[in-house]
Amino acid sequence: RARDAWAESPDGLDLADAVFLELGFAEATTNHVAARAQTSIGSLYRFFPDKDALLVALAERYGARMQALASQLTPMDPEGATLRGLISDGIDGFSAFLLANPGFVTLIHQARHPALTAGRRAQEGQMAALIGGLSAKLAPQLSAEEVSVIGEVAQAVLSALQTLAHIHDEVTTLLVAGHETTAATLAWAFWLL
Repeated sequence: RARDAWAESPDGLDLADAVFLELGFAEATTNHVAARAQTSIGSLYRFFPDKDALLVALAERYGARMQALASQLTPMDPEGATLRGLISDGIDGFSAFLLANPGFVTLIHQARHPALTAGRRAQEGQMAALIGGLSAKLAPQLSAEEVSVIGEVAQAVLSALQTLAHIHDEVTTLLVAGHETTAATLAWAFWLL
């Protein structure tokens, strides 16, 4: 319970989120987070034993926010809903989510981190089920197997788009830093995908 209170306080996960966003997850340390929170490292360690635990807590929080967004975008009555409208609302909603939660980018860049594997798989399963359920409402003639495949394929596409966005960010960073050869190699790999 104490961990939840610290994590939900303004001096909690928001500060860790800001540190990860500013320094990057690889460069940030728990000492940076404790300093930003104006607390001792021992106090931070009572709630989060290491940087990975902070990352997992942030992933859980963003996962809950994404689920809330997805439920807002899912029409209660799909009658009259169109695929084009749902996609448009989804893109607009996700864009607004990114603007309101800039630290989410840190999570996207750490999506393959071992500490996030179980949570990521659970989130992907929930998203596939949500998309499949919506597909079943929009097209009741689909079999359960077709609905499942639609959900899984749509989730795989979303995951691939996150990966491509990460590669795009890496190429941009390399170009800005003057690493044209490495950036060109990464851009070529991106094109091959």
